[in-house]
Amino acid sequence: NNDYTNTNLWFGGSGAEDINPHTNSLNQKIENNSSGLRFKYLDAPNEKHSTIFRATKAKALIWIFDQQ
Repeated sequence: NNDYTNTNLWFGGSGAEDINPHTNSLNQKIENNSSGLRFKYLDAPNEKHSTIFRATKAKALIWIFDQQ
């Protein structure tokens, strides 16, 4: 078991068929075994692989810096 206290992780998933099931699955696994990890998952089904970064980067940065 690892202690992830004071570790932040933000990730998002687009609606791309080859990505979405895997990011949702990863989110569930982290929720069930976070070991102190502070994390945020943004499911963005209206985004594509090529658009998700631009669409979510501000939310990610705000969340990360609010954790400090």
